[in-house]
Amino acid sequence: MQERILTYVRMQQSFNEPHGKPEPPHRLMGSFLGSLAFRLRFSMWWAYKKSPYTKLSIPSKVVNRISKEFRFRHTALAVPKSFKTTSFEKELKDRKEFLFSYMTMPTLILQGKYDPGQHPEEYEHSHTIIPSGRVQFIEAGHFFHVEAPEVTSDIFLDFIGEYKLKKTT
Repeated sequence: MQERILTYVRMQQSFNEPHGKPEPPHRLMGSFLGSLAFRLRFSMWWAYKKSPYTKLSIPSKVVNRISKEFRFRHTALAVPKSFKTTSFEKELKDRKEFLFSYMTMPTLILQGKYDPGQHPEEYEHSHTIIPSGRVQFIEAGHFFHVEAPEVTSDIFLDFIGEYKLKKTT
């Protein structure tokens, strides 16, 4: 795997610490009501516009596009299944017992600085787990990729480009 994956960007995830508080309502999201909520426009509007997980304003056209994507029958059915098949504890165990040993490639851990459930101090020791890794915070909340898409894309592309140049020279 290390020979095939040249760089890796991990976004919007807990890393080597248990997920901070508050935890998202994964049980609810994995239920029938969660599936129904994913199909209703209001749930997307609340998640991206009114949620404490959002720091910056997300344009209505972006929320509407995401909402439209979740109206597709199979999307609204598939997303809740991901919340049924894993947990924060299982994911942390998998990372510690398996994934981290394979992460020898340059790794960027991108996080929203103001995510209320994933606090900056949870990432302080990440470089000891993955020596080739670094953490970078974006001035946004949990949904930083839609709160600050240009900044997120620029950081992502700069990181990938930095190592692409090294591999070709």
